[in-house]
Amino acid sequence: QTSLRLVLPQLGEIAAKLSLHPQGIRIQLDAGDPASAQLLAQQRIALQQGMETSGLQLVEMKVHHEAKG
Repeated sequence: QTSLRLVLPQLGEIAAKLSLHPQGIRIQLDAGDPASAQLLAQQRIALQQGMETSGLQLVEMKVHHEAKG
C-alpha cells in the first residue's frame, strides 16, 4: 500500500491511498474540497481507461470529501 498527499493548483489538497492486489489496483482519494471530490468521481472512467492502456486494472476507486476542521 502506498499513500501520498498532493496539493494541486486546480483541485487543492488530495490524499491518495493505492493498494496493489492480484486482481488490480484499489484507489481511495480524499479531497479537501467537495467540488474536487465530485470532479474526481466524474473522471473515474477516464482514469480507468488510462490505467488499462498502461496495463493496469482498476478494480475499485472510492472518492471522499475530507472535511478540514
